[in-house]
Amino acid sequence: PIGLAAATISSAIGSILIAPRTMQALAGDHIFPMKTVNAFLQKGRGSSNEPVNATLITAVIVFVFVSMGSVDFVAQIISMFFMITYGSLCLVSFLEHFAGNPSYRPTFRSKWYLSLIGAIACFVVMFQMAPLYAFLSVLTIIIIYLSLKRGHDEEDDLSAMVKGVLFQLSRRLQVLIQRKHSEVSPTSWRPSFIAVSSSSLTRLAPFDLLRWISHYYGFGTFIHFIKGLLNENTNTEAKQKLDLLIQQSKTSRAGIYVDTIISPSFKTAVAQIVQIPGISGMDNNSILFEFHEDDHEEILDIVDGCKYAAYVNFNICVLRSSERHFGYKNKIHIWLTPGDFRNANLMILLGYIILGHPEWKESEIKLFATFEQAEMTKQVARLNQLIEKGRIPISQKNVQKIPFAKKKTTYESLVSTHSEDADLVIMGFSLAKLEEEKGDFFKRFKNIKELLFVRAGQDIAIKEAAI
Repeated sequence: PIGLAAATISSAIGSILIAPRTMQALAGDHIFPMKTVNAFLQKGRGSSNEPVNATLITAVIVFVFVSMGSVDFVAQIISMFFMITYGSLCLVSFLEHFAGNPSYRPTFRSKWYLSLIGAIACFVVMFQMAPLYAFLSVLTIIIIYLSLKRGHDEEDDLSAMVKGVLFQLSRRLQVLIQRKHSEVSPTSWRPSFIAVSSSSLTRLAPFDLLRWISHYYGFGTFIHFIKGLLNENTNTEAKQKLDLLIQQSKTSRAGIYVDTIISPSFKTAVAQIVQIPGISGMDNNSILFEFHEDDHEEILDIVDGCKYAAYVNFNICVLRSSERHFGYKNKIHIWLTPGDFRNANLMILLGYIILGHPEWKESEIKLFATFEQAEMTKQVARLNQLIEKGRIPISQKNVQKIPFAKKKTTYESLVSTHSEDADLVIMGFSLAKLEEEKGDFFKRFKNIKELLFVRAGQDIAIKEAAI
């Protein structure tokens, strides 16, 4: 009993001497949220700056706990706060080690796994001793942290440390993915798009289309193009544009990565963009261009961009936007011609991916298959075979087969007749023909509003059952 009493008195004296000094030091660093509290607690007396006020507050806290009467109860409370203090220190040490922050240079260095073991052990022991008090202790320290954080927003907090941890984790995962790199199966294909536009803040159509595609199934990177040479002025402009794009992404809740690029021309920008690695750890495989239906000046640049994208086997999408901005998001029409069987899977897959976004939940997809009368029987049989095998996941009731006679009508008038009220029309295009016509194909179909031209650069198979 005498030894236990001596140990208890020794611990009590140590705590009563250390606690006021610690409280005074915290107040001197303006840790507490109120200025008056900091001023009161940091006030001392004499040449050694004895913490009189902090000692009084400490005494009040001591008397509150002593007045509870039960030594066992007080012991559990004290044990909890000691354990959570040690556990928090070990946890912070582990996170700082893992985050790899160069500014973290502790006087005493330990192994990261010792810190992790210490943190886990402390929290396990706490909940084994008294689960209720352990939970209350964790809740209390969270409340203390949040209250102390108020008024110190300019200082680094846990978010900076967690950000460093996530950065290190992402880096290691991407390195691991690259080492395990293998060819992607056609049935495992998922979109990893890069969209590039010089009108990012004035025309939202490409930004919206990218966020719909990237909502769940794919990944998206939106790049704002700034024409010019890299210098101080263009670098400042790029940072300003990036801030606006980040805000735009937050407002729209878009799950896409945004960035800027400075380049002498659109062609050189595309040549650089198609070579950059994907931010998700997955290689980019598709690119999205956009121009407004009333602005044809960008078409030649887009044609050149399509050529660069084709060099690296990218899937190419060109969006022709309008003032209608996808209307009521109710109808998606997909047009299939004999030359589009290469693009069919990509067009239909993109249609269903867009359909998966909440903004398009009331929409429906229609597939228009148009063939010349002489080829109708043969092409319809081929299409039916693809549908039956599940390579085209669409039911027969959503497929409309239209005979096409060149002498009587044009493909353009046929599309305009059936899809004038569609909110989005998807059709394929040939790069060779596009170059030959110098992009004139993009100018047609004047009655159609939002029109997405698609060219598949990869073998994409669809293994889902027909819908």
